[in-house]
Amino acid sequence: MEIEAGIFDLLEDYNKGLSTLIRLAVRERALKGIKASRRGPAISHLLFADDCMLFGEATKERAVFLKDILKNYEQCFGQCVNFNKSTVFFSTNTSEEMKKGIAEVLGVGCATNLEKYLGLPNIVGKRRKESFQNIRDKVNQRIGQWSTRLLSQEGKEIFIKSVLQDIPNYAMTCFLLPKSLCEELENIFAKFWWQHGKKKKGIHWC
Repeated sequence: MEIEAGIFDLLEDYNKGLSTLIRLAVRERALKGIKASRRGPAISHLLFADDCMLFGEATKERAVFLKDILKNYEQCFGQCVNFNKSTVFFSTNTSEEMKKGIAEVLGVGCATNLEKYLGLPNIVGKRRKESFQNIRDKVNQRIGQWSTRLLSQEGKEIFIKSVLQDIPNYAMTCFLLPKSLCEELENIFAKFWWQHGKKKKGIHWC
């Protein structure tokens, strides 16, 4: 597929240029997106600021064509993809040989663990609670940084509402957190509220 630079003359920004290249490839069936559900639309790419997430079929032929698209993009706009900061993630039914071959074609590393973007997991598997355990760890870390001896009840209230509750709220704008994790966080907040000093347990009146 040969695409002239003039096709992008009327585009407002670089992201639209890359998006146009990918959409043309999908239209010509050179690339194939993935579906989040059987009846849902196929997703080939997601763009946010300077970042791009690409989705497709795990074959060497598709990988070669995708690499050509990225080269065309670089030639047209003078921007280079940072392959050192790029990774590829495969589904569980992809063979190790295919993973290695595609990673070599693209010139990127193969992700062994689920990557995170803006502090949130890109993919949430069946073990949802484990995917968000870092939220509980962050809450405990922030509590550990403060000595409760220096905080009045009013100060604790402000700290819980303005700092501690804000940690899970960010993730909850995108995901439904497991009920067990929410209950665990509530217990942590209550324990912090009622304790009278560092490492001293209080009485939870209700």
